[in-house]
This record gives sequence, structure tokens and C-alpha cells, in this order.
Amino acid sequence: MTETHQLLGKILVDLGVIGMGQVQAALAEQRRMGGRIGEILVAKETITSEDLSRALAIQQGLDWVPAADLRPEEDAVSLLDGGTARAFGALPLSQSNGVLRVAIADPDTLPLLSDLESISGCRVEPVLAAPEALLEAVENAYRAVTEAKAAAEVEASEAAPIVRLLESILSRA
Repeated sequence: MTETHQLLGKILVDLGVIGMGQVQAALAEQRRMGGRIGEILVAKETITSEDLSRALAIQQGLDWVPAADLRPEEDAVSLLDGGTARAFGALPLSQSNGVLRVAIADPDTLPLLSDLESISGCRVEPVLAAPEALLEAVENAYRAVTEAKAAAEVEASEAAPIVRLLESILSRA
């Protein structure tokens, strides 16, 4: 059984993002200069990185998440530390029934997802998102985690004298 691979240019045309003439011009430049057709089209501002990620998702048979929907659940974020998420370019979005839904920007990282499965202890279900939006969402999610931990530490340190006082009173009683 052979797998059919849709051409990225055709997907973009089918999405109504560009015309066939723009695809042909990008292909000509690709032959001259090398590189990936999607990156050429983004660099020329013919398409946006969101358009490219949506087309790549279709090409790879994956779900696509627009920038506005890159809002992770706390439980999911807690399954990967910030350093790992940044290193993999991955954002855990949700976790349910042992499946961790993770946004990535580059389909070339799909083979690395087994590492995320080992780290998180969950089966990973990848979805694609635009690189800039994903990077911003990862930074926001893990900044929030860091701020919450810092606030909890401050609260615990402020509570410590009260706890010591209560322990002192109770031990004398």
C-alpha cells in the first residue's frame, strides 16, 4: 500500500491562500537558491507562518491549532518542565486518559516525540502550530508556572514565623 503525499503548493492553493502562479515562482526560486518552498513563500511574505503551519498539518495528517487556541491546561504544563518544552519546541496543551496533546511547530520533530512520551509518561498526540505563536505560548505558559512557584515560596516564607510561633505555644502547653 503506497502513501500519497500531497504537495505543499497544491495544499496552499486549495486553501485559497495563494495562486498557482505564486507556487510556480516559488518553485523557480527553490530550484535556483535551494531551500523549502514553504519557507520561501513566508520569506517573500506571500503567505504567513500560520498559513504554512496549517498547510503542513494537512500534509502530515495532523490537527492544526491557531495561535488564539494555544492556551495550555495547568495539568498538561506540569508534565514537562520549561527547559524540556523549549528544547523540543513543544507546548503541552491538554492531558486526558493518558494522552498528552502537544503543540509543535516543525513536523521534522515528530520522530523525537517518543522522548516526550518517556519524559511525561503519556502517549503524545502532536498538533501543529505556527512557530512564532508557539514560542510565545511556551514562554507565557512557563513564565506563569515560575511566577506561581515564586509566589508560593514567598507565601510559605511569610507563614514560617507564624508556624514557629504556633509550634512554640503548642510545645509549652
